[in-house]
Amino acid sequence: MEHDQILARDLKTAWHRFIDVTAPLRGDLYAYCRRLAGDLWDAEDLVQDTLVCAFSRFGVSYPEVDNPRAYLLRTASNIWIDRRRHESRRAQMESMSANETSHESDTTIVRDAGRALAERLAPQERAAIVLKDLFGMTASEVANVLATTEGAVKAALHRARGRLTSAEPPKIRKLSSTDSMTARFLELFEAQDLDGLINLFTDGAAAENVGNSFHFGRESDRGIRAVLQACLFGHPEWPKEYQRDAIRLEPIECDGETVILAIQSRSGKEGLLSVFRLDVTDGRISRFRSYGFCRDAVGEIAGQVGLPSRGGIYRAPTPAPGVDWSEKA
Repeated sequence: MEHDQILARDLKTAWHRFIDVTAPLRGDLYAYCRRLAGDLWDAEDLVQDTLVCAFSRFGVSYPEVDNPRAYLLRTASNIWIDRRRHESRRAQMESMSANETSHESDTTIVRDAGRALAERLAPQERAAIVLKDLFGMTASEVANVLATTEGAVKAALHRARGRLTSAEPPKIRKLSSTDSMTARFLELFEAQDLDGLINLFTDGAAAENVGNSFHFGRESDRGIRAVLQACLFGHPEWPKEYQRDAIRLEPIECDGETVILAIQSRSGKEGLLSVFRLDVTDGRISRFRSYGFCRDAVGEIAGQVGLPSRGGIYRAPTPAPGVDWSEKA
C-alpha cells in the first residue's frame, strides 16, 4: 500500500472514531449553530466546519481536551465570530469605497465605519446570550467557552438582552412545478437511470454525503457514480436495519430554495431519509449534496413536512472505524 493510501486510511479511521465519540454532543452543537446562524443550511455548514476544525486540532491541543462539549462550542463560536467580523470588514470597505466614488462627506464615512464596528461586536454578544439561554451556562462558563472574561460576558449579555430572536423554523412549501434540471433529475431517478443521472453532471462535479464522504468526477466508479448508485439502490452490504423497501423523491421549497426530499419506505411506513441539494452551473449539475448523515437538520425538516426522520446516524455504518464492508469480506 502506498504511503498516501496509508495516510488516507489512518485519517479515515481517526475521523470515524472522532464522529462516534462526538455523536452524543451533536444535538447540542446543532442547536447552538442553529441559533447563531439562523438559517438551517448555514447552521449545518457551521456544524460541519466546526467538526473539521475541531478534528484537525484535537490531537495537538495542550493541555488535552477534557471537556469535548465546551471544546466544540468554543470552536463553533470562534468560526462564526471570525466569519461575521470578516463580513463586517468587507462591508465596511465596500461602503467606504462607494462613498469615495460618490464623493460622500467624511462624516458619512465615519458614521458607516462606526456602524460596522458595532456590528463587529454583535457576534460575541449573540454567542454569549445563546450559551446562557440555551444551555443555562453561568457567566463564568460562557467566558470559558468564548475565551474572554466574566465581566465582558456580563456586559455582552446586558447589551444583547432582548435583541436575540429564536431561530425561525424553515419555511416549507410544496411545489406544483420545478425548474427543468430538478424535473429532469426526478424523472431519471424514478426511471432508475444511473447513466442518465451521471450525464447531468459536469465533468469535474462533486458529490458530497455531508459530514461523511466526498466524491469527485464522472469517470471513477468511486466518484459521483458511487453516490448516485447508493441513492438509487441503497447499500445492500449494510446491516439489515439500514435496508429499505423503496425510495421516492419529492421536491419542495425550503426557505426559498428548491430541495429534494428522499423519502424511504420500510415495512410499509415512510420516513425522511435525506435531503438533496443541486447546484447548477451553465445548465449542468456542478455540485450534489445529500444530508442523510445530518440527523439534526433532516429531523428538523421531517418535523415540518410531517414525516418521521430516518436519518439516525452521523456516518456510514462500517464493520470498524475506517474499514469498508468490502474489506471485511
